Amino acid sequence: MKIKIQKIHEDAKLPRKENKHDSGWDIFSVQDYIIKPNGRVKVSTGLIWEPQADYNEDFIIEAQVRAKSGLALNEGLSVLNGVGTVDMTYRDEICVLLYNTSRHEVKINKGQKIAQLVFQKLPIFIIEEGIIDLKHTINRKGGFGSTGLI
Repeated sequence: MKIKIQKIHEDAKLPRKENKHDSGWDIFSVQDYIIKPNGRVKVSTGLIWEPQADYNEDFIIEAQVRAKSGLALNEGLSVLNGVGTVDMTYRDEICVLLYNTSRHEVKINKGQKIAQLVFQKLPIFIIEEGIIDLKHTINRKGGFGSTGLI
């Protein structure tokens, strides 16, 4: 499957992998930012995308924006919405919402890795309203955390 990427900013870099078998493609900032403690910022990548897929197929393509583990560990930076989703029909600039969980300001430099894109091919699901026969389901009472930690 091919993904078409276009640079819309003169300082944009194409996504890249450090290793052929990595699942994530590194993406980069096109300008400098300062993120205050507990602050958040929308970081520009200068990129737009278009998956090369037939829209009549039984699947969709999404790009997931994921945090870089080194930025999380060393700087306390996280992708604000956990994992960002870039839908296959989205044609505006790919941006990254970074959140500073640390107690110090964090500087993002132009050209710095800020996140990674992971591309997924997903089936198209159809949701139907209907009656569910509960006698054939597992009854799990308690909800969140009810199975314990061990």
